[in-house]
Amino acid sequence: MSLMRWFRKNNKKLMAVVVIVLMLVFVGSAWLTSMGKRQSTGRKSLAAYYGEKHKITNYDLAVARQELEVLRMLGADSLIRPQDLRFVPSQDMRVILLGELLFAEQSGAAETSGRIKQIVIRDGHQISNDQIDAVYRKPYPPGVYWFLLKNEARAAGLRIPNDEMKNQLSAMLPRLRRGATYASVINSIVSWQGVSEEQILQTFGNLLAVIEYAKMMCSMENLTVRQVKQMTSRSIEGIDVEYVRFEPSIFLKDVGEAGDQETARQFDRYRDYFVGEVSEENPYGFGYKLRDSVQLEYLVIKLDDVAGVVEQPTQEEAEEYYQRNRASPGLVEQVPSDPNDPNSALTERTKSFAEVAELISKSLLENKVSTKAEQLIQEARTLTEAALETAGAEPTELSAEKYRELAGDYQAVAEELSEKYDLPVYSGQTGMLNAIRMQSDEYLGMLYVRTAGGASGTSLVQMTFAIDELGSSKLGAFDAAKPRMYQNIGPLRDLRTRFAGYAGRIMALVRVTGARKAHAPESVDYTFNTATIKFGEQQTDEDSYSVREKVANDLKKLAALDTTRARAEEFIKEAQTNGWESTVDKFNELYASSEQAGEPNAADEPEGPFRLTNQTGMARISNAAIQTLKVRNEGDAMGQAFIYRRIMESKLIEKLYSLVPPDSNSLDTVPVIVEFAPGMGFYCIKELSVGRLYREDYELIKARQAYMADLGQAQTLAAVHYNPENIVKRMDFRAVKSDEQTAAEEASDPMDEGGGEGL
Repeated sequence: MSLMRWFRKNNKKLMAVVVIVLMLVFVGSAWLTSMGKRQSTGRKSLAAYYGEKHKITNYDLAVARQELEVLRMLGADSLIRPQDLRFVPSQDMRVILLGELLFAEQSGAAETSGRIKQIVIRDGHQISNDQIDAVYRKPYPPGVYWFLLKNEARAAGLRIPNDEMKNQLSAMLPRLRRGATYASVINSIVSWQGVSEEQILQTFGNLLAVIEYAKMMCSMENLTVRQVKQMTSRSIEGIDVEYVRFEPSIFLKDVGEAGDQETARQFDRYRDYFVGEVSEENPYGFGYKLRDSVQLEYLVIKLDDVAGVVEQPTQEEAEEYYQRNRASPGLVEQVPSDPNDPNSALTERTKSFAEVAELISKSLLENKVSTKAEQLIQEARTLTEAALETAGAEPTELSAEKYRELAGDYQAVAEELSEKYDLPVYSGQTGMLNAIRMQSDEYLGMLYVRTAGGASGTSLVQMTFAIDELGSSKLGAFDAAKPRMYQNIGPLRDLRTRFAGYAGRIMALVRVTGARKAHAPESVDYTFNTATIKFGEQQTDEDSYSVREKVANDLKKLAALDTTRARAEEFIKEAQTNGWESTVDKFNELYASSEQAGEPNAADEPEGPFRLTNQTGMARISNAAIQTLKVRNEGDAMGQAFIYRRIMESKLIEKLYSLVPPDSNSLDTVPVIVEFAPGMGFYCIKELSVGRLYREDYELIKARQAYMADLGQAQTLAAVHYNPENIVKRMDFRAVKSDEQTAAEEASDPMDEGGGEGL
């Protein structure tokens, strides 16, 4: 057969072969290209450096991620994360912060973060909320930190033998995995992860090594004998004191007004001090400097008004709720299994509908009121943001002036909603409010915004003082987003509705319309409005602040000091003759003003400004405790005022303590009058004693005190040790940028535009 006839006979087969060859050429070329890229960016490709010249490959990071998964399967994540404080009161920050760094889940991180903050407050650790939040602000995945931490511990020579790990896991796994045996857990991990038993043991050993290294690095402070003695005496010794306090504000009736020159001198001397800022130059704590303040615009609905327009729950709704929620805690109670034996074993009993019908109806009504109010506030928010939506730009892209221009009119929206739903909707604007005045307000101080996963949400005070114009409060990783001027904040709920129902409460929409940084007043005649939420009432004199009135009142108190001392001396003489209780009653009759006499007091307290106060076990406050308070109040707009108050309390305790001779347990020269300048008053001391720490007791507890002090310091340093930025810095971690990242940075580099000269 000729070649041409063969081609003609088999041309279809030849064409099929040609097509297949061509496909292989194209596909093979793409496959080779892909393989070339895969080899250049594969498991062994460089991902980062650490230390001087140590390399981290993508394979290393993949192994680190797998090791974290192995630890999860072992149950280590639940072992080293915060536990419920009700069941595990003592928890080590050097362990639980590591757990959050490596295993924090976004869905549950808000709850565990709050739990850690509770531990910090309860145990008095010198750790701020921002330090805790930093653990969740990780710029790199958890696997990176695990790789760095385990290599840091390894470089320090910390290694735990696999045999020891096997013994520990054999004892721990049944507890961590609900009775599972060592063999079953290990076999499961080997099957799922494709790793050997030796690798599993080594991974768990690395975790313990990381924990031990943290304990070693956070516990390096040496305490002197003197420090231990001071800490022990401050924690054990207490002061018992019984006194009557005399304040100059009680005796202002006969004090004349100061002249203009004296007022101006007083103002000029203390204009740059905050009130309560005590120093040698300012022993009485005068101060006229104004704190950071905000002005708010509000749209408010009273929940009592909303309750008047919603339908009352029907019997059918209550019964349906009962049938759906028969197992809920409120409908179930524990009762003795034998009704005739109150000591018999308890068993669960579902309450009958008749028993809980009223409770269910009340709960349903509260839910209806809350839902309706939220619907109204959300509608108000939509109406006030309509122009912003029409503009089509992101809020962050708008200038402050443009944002203010597009923000809707609260008053117009309130009137529209009020007419539409036939209930009062209030709107208005506050004066300039500092954080303390705002927090102490009946309504503003109780408002908060719900946050995803948050236990209590974010308070209005915290949010408003976090705006860029002030920045005097900080919002954490799980708080609501930081607002900007004229941006709606809400729906805002009243915290008290969660415990006491809706009666007397509100729901609100708020925005910041003014901000003023802390500053000294321009003159003594400076005044400003301090009104809060008004429900149609007129403003009063109490809704304004006058610097001149504040200065004049301070001068009157200063002028009344001599009279106050004289009355205190008069009281002491009278008390020695007729008794302290009867003298207190007599002085209240003589010197109480009509307003003071009408103030409601507890049933066992006298009516009036004077009372015999008995305080026991007053502990001295150390400088470390003050420093802890400062750290704990970082990012809190009200923090400085609390610190001043605590410092003043510390000064008073120290003054009382100094009155008792070192070789005695009590003050024998009582009664005595003690002037306390920071509190601007006098104390008529009836009894004063100190519960001393004796050497025998000291010898018994000094070791424990030293250990607890060192442990407390170690807990504080754990927040520094596990700070993600600190880990990256001390390990000198440098991520390698991909070609795409490098190209993107070069494309966005302004030096590449317009022929700019390079560095």
